[in-house]
Amino acid sequence: MRVLAIEASTSAGSVALVDGGSVVLEIPFPAPRGRGGEMFNAIEAVTRLAGDVDRVIVGLGPGSYNGLRASIAAAVAWIRVRGVRLSAVPSVLGMIDGAERDFVCVGDARGGSYHFTRVEDGKIVDGPRLRPVDEWDLPPGARVFSVDGWRDLPLRSPRASNLAAAAANAETWERVPEPIYLKPPHTTVPAGATPRIPGPREDASTRTGV
Repeated sequence: MRVLAIEASTSAGSVALVDGGSVVLEIPFPAPRGRGGEMFNAIEAVTRLAGDVDRVIVGLGPGSYNGLRASIAAAVAWIRVRGVRLSAVPSVLGMIDGAERDFVCVGDARGGSYHFTRVEDGKIVDGPRLRPVDEWDLPPGARVFSVDGWRDLPLRSPRASNLAAAAANAETWERVPEPIYLKPPHTTVPAGATPRIPGPREDASTRTGV
């Protein structure tokens, strides 16, 4: 099975072509908040090599609002044009690398909050969710990574190639997948403007997932 994988939840995104479980090509790209144009250059480069693929896999976050929106839109556009399957999974699965299958991932959700996910044997057992630092339930000797270098913790970013391996048996999406948002996106209301009240689908309490 040939898979195109796209991951852009952090400032270090990547696009990969995986064929039969082997990584044919992986292109990293910088994706700082508010800018994600390099992702499309990486997709184009992989596309020239890939030809037809059987499945597209995209990370759902939590993470960069712009990065997630852009990567999901690119994945949906691909499947609609090529008529292939789409799988969408939490981006933390892209951190599973070889024997590293038990760890805790944390990240800055901005505004003084942090997101937390615990993975055991390659499966998510807690999160992703917002959680105060003093309530992190860490197993003895747990490996803790940060997706943004928070508090000098070891830095690890999800990789598209790892995402493809972890999502081999993931659910196929027949509709546009929702990014994992743990809270409403951070916005600045212009002076004198009337803030808009979020609708029911935008209420963070109803979402499974920054």
